[in-house]
Amino acid sequence: MQLDFKIQSFAIGKVLTVCIILVIIGLISSLQARFGLAITASVPPRIEERTFIYKPGLTKHYSLWFGGADKINITLEGDFARFARLQDPNPLGGPRTVDLFIELPSHEANITPGWHYVYVHATEVGPEKGMITGLASIRIQYKFLKLYPGVFITGSLSVSDIDVNQTAFFQTRISNYGSESADNVYSVITVFDVNGSYKGFAKTEASALKSGDTITLGAYFNSKGLMPGKYKAVANVFYNDENKTLPEAYFRIGVRELRVLNYTKTVEAGVPNRFFVIVQNLWNLPAENVYADITVSSENEELNFKTPSEIIPEFSVKKLDTFLDASTLSPGDKALTIKIFFEGENVLTINDVLKVVKPETREKPFIRKGSSIVFVLVLILIALLLLNILLYLLLSKRSRRKH
Repeated sequence: MQLDFKIQSFAIGKVLTVCIILVIIGLISSLQARFGLAITASVPPRIEERTFIYKPGLTKHYSLWFGGADKINITLEGDFARFARLQDPNPLGGPRTVDLFIELPSHEANITPGWHYVYVHATEVGPEKGMITGLASIRIQYKFLKLYPGVFITGSLSVSDIDVNQTAFFQTRISNYGSESADNVYSVITVFDVNGSYKGFAKTEASALKSGDTITLGAYFNSKGLMPGKYKAVANVFYNDENKTLPEAYFRIGVRELRVLNYTKTVEAGVPNRFFVIVQNLWNLPAENVYADITVSSENEELNFKTPSEIIPEFSVKKLDTFLDASTLSPGDKALTIKIFFEGENVLTINDVLKVVKPETREKPFIRKGSSIVFVLVLILIALLLLNILLYLLLSKRSRRKH
């Protein structure tokens, strides 16, 4: 009976192992089959070619090709989908060309001012239920703007980071989503520091802005005298004796300078130690080939080592890491010199004291003799007891089946 039990246990274990392997193989095969799969489509690449001013009776026709999967489901979405229809020669089929017709009503039809959308959504049709897979999809957007009454101004402000005493260039992109044109449109950009203190302003040229059009107005700002740091710009657009405030923008004034924020101050004698130097780039451009040249010395000893060269992105912080082999250093205070090099030039030197201490004595955990042996014996007894209970239950169940 015990022999039969062993044989059955081995057989069950083998079957379970085979099942697990088959499931893993199925998952891997499914993922491999789907990796890199994507629905593709031929559409006008620029969103401007799919953006329109709403006009009653406006019609558009597009021939769209879809591919990348054996079965593709193509549907319409968006609040203007009710004005669109698809001519699909092979629904749920493979790669094919589908015609999209958009036909806006010839009357107003209670269309609210603002943006309205039609989306063509193509999705891969999945396999049978029970299979694990990732489905590819693509969504193509068509935008329609119903103009607001009068003049409706919206826009954005952009500016790039600059260096100390450089000139900043502000750009205001202004759109008129109203049904009437605006005359003498210009922007005034005001600059503040992080504390909200006024630091100056810039003014763009003026221009007319027709209904439904967008213009970009620029202005130069002289930063001479401003300290390095972060600044806020606020643009007000003036038009037809009115004004509109655009979302604020931030920019930074940098300086070609590196700053050391922290570094290793204590190491252990006689062993290798990790040594770091944390450096901040205050420049508005990446700082390349930055490394630290480090010297540790006393009357009778001197060590010199360097960190690898790094690139520190603009206005960023990076840790320069290396190792200090303190096997020859005796405990005590040592002279520490850190020289920061930037593109071959020594731009910063720090003189300090490095504390070299005796290695810490780490006591091993105290284990009472005999206690570990008792613990292991208890675990073995518990395991044997559980095994006997399991064998008894299985054999009893087998005996009942025979009777």
